[in-house]
Amino acid sequence: MSITESNEKKWLIKSSGKILGPYSFDEVSSLLRERRLSLIDEVRSPDGRWLFIRECRSFLEIVKKMRDQQSDSREDTTSLSGTTKSITIDLTPPPVPQPLGRNPVPPNPLNPNASSTGNVKLSEILEGNSPLEKPTSATNYASARDPRIQSRASSLRNRTALFGWLLLLVVVLGLVVFQQMPKGEKDRSLGFNDLITLAKSSKALGQYEKSLEMFRKAEAKQKLDVSQNLQMVPLLMKVENQNVQARQILENMSVLNLETRSKAEVESLMALSYLREGRLDEAQKRYEWVSQNYPKHEPAGINLVAISLLQNDFETAVERLNEMFRSGMSEPVLFLYRAISIFRNSNENSKLEAAKEDLKRLLDQQRDYRSESFLLLAAVETKLNHELDAKDAIKSLLETDPDLTRNHLHDLFVHEEVLEWGYLGNICEMLVKNGTDNVLFKGLGIYCTYQQGDLQAAISQMEQARTQFANDPTLAGLHSFLLWKSGRVNEAKALTQLPKIQETKLSDTVAATLCESQGNWACAEDTWRKLMQKDSKNISAFAGLARVALHKGQPEMAQDFIKQGLLISNHYKPLVELKGRINDR
Repeated sequence: MSITESNEKKWLIKSSGKILGPYSFDEVSSLLRERRLSLIDEVRSPDGRWLFIRECRSFLEIVKKMRDQQSDSREDTTSLSGTTKSITIDLTPPPVPQPLGRNPVPPNPLNPNASSTGNVKLSEILEGNSPLEKPTSATNYASARDPRIQSRASSLRNRTALFGWLLLLVVVLGLVVFQQMPKGEKDRSLGFNDLITLAKSSKALGQYEKSLEMFRKAEAKQKLDVSQNLQMVPLLMKVENQNVQARQILENMSVLNLETRSKAEVESLMALSYLREGRLDEAQKRYEWVSQNYPKHEPAGINLVAISLLQNDFETAVERLNEMFRSGMSEPVLFLYRAISIFRNSNENSKLEAAKEDLKRLLDQQRDYRSESFLLLAAVETKLNHELDAKDAIKSLLETDPDLTRNHLHDLFVHEEVLEWGYLGNICEMLVKNGTDNVLFKGLGIYCTYQQGDLQAAISQMEQARTQFANDPTLAGLHSFLLWKSGRVNEAKALTQLPKIQETKLSDTVAATLCESQGNWACAEDTWRKLMQKDSKNISAFAGLARVALHKGQPEMAQDFIKQGLLISNHYKPLVELKGRINDR
């Protein structure tokens, strides 16, 4: 790597739920050596994707050096520990010498078997309360003021103190060794039940990579039971796209004598593995079995609707949806599926108006799937020939955090391909194609390009668009977001400070996040509060103000923001993680 490359600030770090950076290669290496970063923190360059630091090729050399150093450190520590254990301290009191030139002390007439000092406690000697201090006959030299007695007591005190200090030293060394132990070593020291607990809690927080890692470590210690496998299998598919391996585990489970619910979950996950591979017929057959034998399993019904949509069988999709609504189901994804079905299959104004009302109600009540809802609303309004309303929906879309849906936790049993932007992309194309040479439609095309996973193409399109619409605040706000995501932090910050762009909600989100990442907490608090004034239900602002309160040492205030935010969206990942942090205190 050249000097220029090692000094280029292009690396972003994801650690403890926060995005840090950008840093240069040398800075990341330094943070690793200082143990301010872990090998399982994530890193990415502008043109790459998130990877564990230990898996990133650019850092393989520093990772190897760290592991070698940790290995050497453990060997040194083992040697030191062994030396400490071999220390032996003789606490046997030395014999008190008989007085020179004198006769032995006469026996106690009340207890002929004891010497004059035999029943005197050491504590009495040390405290000065011993009967030895009382006047005695001239022949008794065992006085507490006798230098020999004081020497004996002092020797005992010194040896006891030495033993205490050595014991404390061993404890401190043990703690230091544990703290410096690499995370992987600590995990290996955990028992099976601890690893399972950690796996489940990580999964609940949306930390899927960590959860899968813990399940695997637990499995290396002991065979997983049915419920634990049912927790791990969706992670195999979600995190590593291991559909075949997931099926192998499920097939082994299917021969067991399972209760109805567990059998339904096994079949549902088998169907999900086929659905993820595009084998719709096989998936449909299994989901139908689950729906007939265990009607309470809602993911099976939701995924059957998704299969109908993927097969362009919109009438069947609507029939299934209406049946689910009659049964009392009201998941947001169902309303989105119905809007897609109506938009793609109907020109009846009454049905389109009904879809429009569904989407508006969803946007009023939910923070999840906002980008997708605004896109579908713009499409329905366009089909109704409501041009101005369609533009309003697009403008709202462009001010919505593009990562908002990804920052929500969703049911891993539900396949959401229909709500992914690869599937929604043709709706984007239709709107952009039919739109005039308008700044909003330019922005929509860029927004969709980012959502389809091509950040660099989105930035290129934005730079071209802003030569034509340099002063448009909505476009500039989206531009600041794209620059921030690509690691061009200084450019993003400069954009957010332009007077006109400060009117937009997305630029406020970017500005507040940058303030946090740079440790400017006063700036972060001011910007998050300004955003909340514009949008009282802005879920990112609640999470941001909770982080500010925690930094200020105000956990109760942080808890209030978390509670209020979770009332608006109870599966927003940053808030769920913050709640977990406070509960762990």
